[in-house]
Formats: sequence, structure tokens, C-alpha cells
Amino acid sequence: MSLRMIPHTLLAGMFLSTPALANEPIQTQEFKQLSRFVKINVDAEMEQRQPLKTIVSIKFPPTIKTVGQAMSYALERSGYSMLNSKGLSESARILLSRPLPKIHQEFKYVSLENILKTLAGEAFNLLVDPITRQVNFVTHLDY
Repeated sequence: MSLRMIPHTLLAGMFLSTPALANEPIQTQEFKQLSRFVKINVDAEMEQRQPLKTIVSIKFPPTIKTVGQAMSYALERSGYSMLNSKGLSESARILLSRPLPKIHQEFKYVSLENILKTLAGEAFNLLVDPITRQVNFVTHLDY
């Protein structure tokens, strides 16, 4: 059977079952009928369901001197916070005490999650505890 003989619905099904899409949670939208011609979406916005996915622009004030201060400042309005210093590894405590690089003084249109990952650098993985809404960083095994 050649590719052009496969019905379009079958092709669509093949693309929707790719592994990249299989990892995405299936979100069904819920609508409410307001009138004969008007329906509204009554679901929460994605940013409300996953605050760390919110796209933000941040310019850190001059009082923010360290990476840890920058991360706490970025998380202020998200409902998330950094894990307390007792729960952090030694390498994470060192990271948070480092001076904030000049290149990281401002972020435009970046997700909050990516800001945290960028501030931490490639040596660290971001860990998120959705129950306590705390974030932590652990070192990659390669470092």
C-alpha cells in the first residue's frame, strides 16, 4: 500500500501517536453554553494550572546581587519558593550564593521555569515539588 492511498484520518492518527505527543497530558476543554450562539471556555488557563510555565519579563532591581536572590525574586508571585537552605545540597548552596551575572539581569518573554534553569546553568537539574510548591536544584551526574 503506498502512502498516498492511506486515508487522511489514518495519517492524522499516526502523527498523533508519536512519542513526543504521547508525553503531553491530554487536556479536554470544557465549554458552557451562554446563549444559542455563544459558548465560553470555562477551563483555567495553562498558566493558572502550571505557574512555572508562565511567560514573564523580569528586570531584577539593583538590590538583587546573588543567583539565589534572583531566583526568589522571580518566584515571588508564582506561589512557589526555593527549598530552605537546610534541604539544599552543598553545590546548590554554592550556586545560590554566587553573584548574579550581568547577562542575567533581565529576561524578556521567557517562561519562569526556563529563567530558573538559565540562572542555575547546565550543571544543575531543576526539581519541582508540586505538593509543597518548592523548587530545588541537584547536580547532573556528569559534574
